[in-house]
Amino acid sequence: MHKAFVSLTATLSALHGAHLLRHRPASRSTSIHRPAASWQQRQQQQAALAMSRGERRGRGYGGGPAGGSGSEAAQVAPGSGSNNSSKNKGSSKGSKKGQRGSQQDSFTVMLGQSPASVFWHDGATYVVESAGNRVVRLRGNGREVVAGGNGKGSHANQLDRPWRIFVSKLGLYVVDRNNARVQCWLHGADAGETVAGGQGQGHGLHQLDQPVGVFVSPVGDVYVVDRANHRVVCWPPGAAEGRLVAGGLGFGSRSEQLACPAAVVLDGDALYVSDEGNDRVQCWVLGAQSGVTVAGGRGPGGRPDQFYHPLGICVAAGHLFVADSLNYRVQRWPLDGDGAERAAGAVTVAGGLGLGSGAGQLGQPMSVHVDELGRLLVADMDNGRVQAYPLEEQERVARETSAPSGLADLAAHAPVDQELICGHCVEYRANSGFGFVLDDTGRRLFAHHSDIAASEVRFGYPKLLKGEQVEFQARRDEKWGWRCSAITAPGGGPTGGATSASESPQADSKEHHPHSRRCCCCCCSFFVFVVVVVGGLLTLVLYIRNAAELMTAKTAR
Repeated sequence: MHKAFVSLTATLSALHGAHLLRHRPASRSTSIHRPAASWQQRQQQQAALAMSRGERRGRGYGGGPAGGSGSEAAQVAPGSGSNNSSKNKGSSKGSKKGQRGSQQDSFTVMLGQSPASVFWHDGATYVVESAGNRVVRLRGNGREVVAGGNGKGSHANQLDRPWRIFVSKLGLYVVDRNNARVQCWLHGADAGETVAGGQGQGHGLHQLDQPVGVFVSPVGDVYVVDRANHRVVCWPPGAAEGRLVAGGLGFGSRSEQLACPAAVVLDGDALYVSDEGNDRVQCWVLGAQSGVTVAGGRGPGGRPDQFYHPLGICVAAGHLFVADSLNYRVQRWPLDGDGAERAAGAVTVAGGLGLGSGAGQLGQPMSVHVDELGRLLVADMDNGRVQAYPLEEQERVARETSAPSGLADLAAHAPVDQELICGHCVEYRANSGFGFVLDDTGRRLFAHHSDIAASEVRFGYPKLLKGEQVEFQARRDEKWGWRCSAITAPGGGPTGGATSASESPQADSKEHHPHSRRCCCCCCSFFVFVVVVVGGLLTLVLYIRNAAELMTAKTAR
């Protein structure tokens, strides 16, 4: 038995050492490398080439065979991967809910690697496969990895949860979220060069904390959405630090503040910022000290003039396209006119029939882009696909969702209880960015950091404290059951917590997927340590007892 315990102790010690080695953090380079060339404006896309390939036709709205007109939404991003679980999620609901559309021949190969962003450039579709830590280029029937693809890491040829991209004639600008940097991969290069951040997570102007969006100006300025610092910063070519261009005055809803911004687009001297926590899109004229709301800003909800967690944005042909992620749709807003006129012109151009993969459905759209043909490209993360909506399809969806029956359908999939409900926080996971609240009736609701409406946080994400009393609106959500919205302290005051840079939720924790949990390395290490110590003590006790028995035997002889 003594030998058995010694063997057990040695084995567990070896396992403990291997566990610590496997979870040792990778070293990160703090040097900043800049590409020598400056950014140039996008070339005219090869429309004739794209049209000659034939527009892949798929499912969406329209009457189908029985109704006359066919659907023209197409899945334009072929790929590989076995993660097709989300493909079937909601498909049965789609056959019931998606009565406005029917399925025809569709391009059904799924990406299966969590597409977080899509961009069209020079006749090719670029897609960020976030879970695969790579960017792929799709041209015709070909598929090529053009950035990352060398495993998760912080080396120059690696990415760690890439989020969004901007593609120019020079190369690809990739938001490398968990490495807190933006990388520029020249076309054909084997590695990227850091053009923003890359000096650890933090709130200094030389740092980024959970960057999620990027846009590059014609003169090469790199605009970065610095999400956990609630700001947008501009990094000129070769700069050692960025300069503040929007937000940066803490988490908040005032015109000079942002709350968990998600994306940025520069159109002339107008900087459009998707302000997720405030359910709005702000326009900051370059050099201005505050922004103006150009879309949303009417509280969380499912009306055409409202958003619920707006993410990716795109400006094209005088309109603003918004990925209204948790309303599972894409909204189009006119940019001309006053606020009331813009709100009246807001329409749904993709999705809108709830969570799913059926006709008229999306699964958390993350990014939108309009190509030179006017097609709307949507990165549909939960379904592992990229959808394309030609102009005529967008107009058909807009007409049908603007009709009284269509508005009723949209409202049915986005109910929010507008009455304030009281409750208290029973659990909050700062490193994952979410928690749970129990209301006064005993109902348990999901609470995300971007649903907190009042906080005095300057840097880092707002959070709730266990036991903290809160007020909120309740939303019936197809993914989580019940979810809190517009969370404040009683009376509308600020909630009591904030995450630090070291606590900022890593993208691997899947902020919008709270049921996917990660192993806690500290708990595992502690468990192994306890087992080793107990095993050692037992071995020592047995050794002493055996020695005593030998001494007794010798004395007896």
